[in-house]
Amino acid sequence: MPLKFDYYPDLQTSEIFQFVFDEKTPTFSGPKPSSKGYTIMWETFEGFSNIDLTVQIKQYYDVFYKSCKVSNFDLIIPAKLKVRLTINRHLLVQDNLDNEVKNQFISAYKGYDPTSLIDPTEYAYQKMNGHGVTLDMVKMLCSYELNKIDENGKKTLIEKNTQQIDKILALYNDDIKVHLKILGDETIGSYLKKNGFKLVLNRSENLYDIENPTQDNIHEGENVPNIQDIIQHESAHLDCTNIQRVEKEIGPLIEYPEFKTVMESITKHIACIDITTNVPVPYFRFAQKILFGYVGHPNNLDQLIIHQIEDCIVKSAIASTVLGVVLGNFPIALASFQTLVIECIKFNVGQDIKCLFPGLYLQTVPVGDGSWKPL
Repeated sequence: MPLKFDYYPDLQTSEIFQFVFDEKTPTFSGPKPSSKGYTIMWETFEGFSNIDLTVQIKQYYDVFYKSCKVSNFDLIIPAKLKVRLTINRHLLVQDNLDNEVKNQFISAYKGYDPTSLIDPTEYAYQKMNGHGVTLDMVKMLCSYELNKIDENGKKTLIEKNTQQIDKILALYNDDIKVHLKILGDETIGSYLKKNGFKLVLNRSENLYDIENPTQDNIHEGENVPNIQDIIQHESAHLDCTNIQRVEKEIGPLIEYPEFKTVMESITKHIACIDITTNVPVPYFRFAQKILFGYVGHPNNLDQLIIHQIEDCIVKSAIASTVLGVVLGNFPIALASFQTLVIECIKFNVGQDIKCLFPGLYLQTVPVGDGSWKPL
């Protein structure tokens, strides 16, 4: 078994992200190794291997309702670029050695067999034994180069995964038919189009760091919602007791792929060198989004008012400013729903009711085995 050397290049620099996004730059050379008091005297090609570099693109969308911008949201598009990782070895020699000794080191290393079991420094020591050589006179370090070519030597380009935004756009354009019982026979897409709802791409931005989508851990999650616990959390700081609730399942909105990116350590074996580096690895799974609406209310309301609250939950949930943005900008949808419900109840009842706590819950139900798989 050949001797292995460890090398830990940083492949998450802003310069590498720039290289990935710049289609006009075919090659990126990593920093040459350096050590105080030493100079590179010789270098050689060690080998190469293909790896995937993961990057992200953020797309910003504007939400229009009857030609008026009512909201906006952003989505992260995962992308990757296949590159060839080339490794070179460098011989560094102490600066204070005379040229004759330096040249002897170079000659010795030219005959070094990297598949042997001998440490390269020990090898040089053995070859030059008797010449006043010590092990600290030389160092063997590595550098890397990235090339945008695949295993067959063909030029590579960034591969974007747009499945998530494609599904959302298809829903809004009514290209996929999603029905809600509260809409009768009408699909979500046709309902939004009829009400003048439109989604427009504003701009795209290349990211020079890795981001993961955030969520409201109170109003979003995989578990079946415990609305009473949510209401208790929201009312804890107020003088409101004996709060009851009305909740309605608005229904399933869409099934689409979700993405997350995890930093992982990978090791590539190139000739006699183990290259270990941290890289972002994108994962995906398919999930169903289910929307719930609720209102916490005092327990002394009569049944007529409770029925009116139920009606307001449904009407507010299917408003374009809620249904139209809930998948892209949940905080905006939640705020809009809360305002609409309060106004609806006040209009129907004819007076303000204290201690009302309207809200939404967006449940994520994994499809299949629910496991995250590498993209």
